[in-house]
Amino acid sequence: MTKKIESQVPVIDRGYEVIQLSARALPRGIALSPDGDWACVCNFGLDSVSLIDTRQRVVVANIPVGANPYHVAFDADKNRCYVTCLNEFAIFVIDTVNHQVVKEIAVEVPPRRVTVDSINRRVYVVCPYSQLGNAQIIVLDADEERIIDTIEFESGSLDNALTVDPVKQRAYIPVSYSPYDAVIGVIDTRSHKVIQLSPYIPGSPNSSALSPDGALLYVPAGRIVETSVVDTNTGSIRSIFATGQYIHLSPEGDRAYYLRYTTEGMDQWSMLQTVDTRTGTILGDIIIAPDAPFAMALSSDGRYAYITSYGRPPDYSGPVRGSRVMVVDVTGI
Repeated sequence: MTKKIESQVPVIDRGYEVIQLSARALPRGIALSPDGDWACVCNFGLDSVSLIDTRQRVVVANIPVGANPYHVAFDADKNRCYVTCLNEFAIFVIDTVNHQVVKEIAVEVPPRRVTVDSINRRVYVVCPYSQLGNAQIIVLDADEERIIDTIEFESGSLDNALTVDPVKQRAYIPVSYSPYDAVIGVIDTRSHKVIQLSPYIPGSPNSSALSPDGALLYVPAGRIVETSVVDTNTGSIRSIFATGQYIHLSPEGDRAYYLRYTTEGMDQWSMLQTVDTRTGTILGDIIIAPDAPFAMALSSDGRYAYITSYGRPPDYSGPVRGSRVMVVDVTGI
């Protein structure tokens, strides 16, 4: 079925596979292992994390965690997953081999997005706010699984995951001051110090992606249909007129994939928008399914996009398709 959407670019109805989750799972965050063989999905409605065999497209374990799991990240070197929950002051560490929580790391602020730097053996947990009102990033030693430092921000909101360049030992995070303006926070990952708060960019970003060579940071503006492409060496900016909830780059960096949604009547459709990063040209809007999307992960080979879908809003009276992960082959897009 093809859906009509007002657009200046081709609209493509593309097939997808489904990994079915338990009823009322309401999936949120998703992470893939570097080899792409495993996925972890936060089941917000069931207080658990599903471990998925992506080759067989099946759930192999549902692992209990805290209340309302929200975001997750893989550390394949130790067969670990780090999970944050919406209503827990703790970071849950899952052993993905034995399918159990092996540690709960207590924190004093609500943790959200997680990033693993497997090369330098660090885990970064973004906390958008604290009791004092200051956003912060908790730094964990990935081998010892303990807190070793905290990076404080005196103002602004952190609604993004940290994007790490393990070679340059730099990390980048958008710091929002309003729905319409933000800056790029640059962190020295050796000293855990904020060394720069610039350049200014438009919007209130909630995702970013670094080019394979670390030279360009792509930051969608959120509510504004614009992506800032920041040169990490010079600080100069150019714009691409595309945006979405999540952005991922192909392994070569020549394509950007945006997770988006559109509505028609009571239907909320999941979409992927594909952009040629060299020219900024939007190549197409790819219709996936009539479901509300939340998060996306792209396999390291750039072939598959894994998208969590948490079904219908509470007031929806039509057919409920259930909680699931949609798998889209983006080859050739």
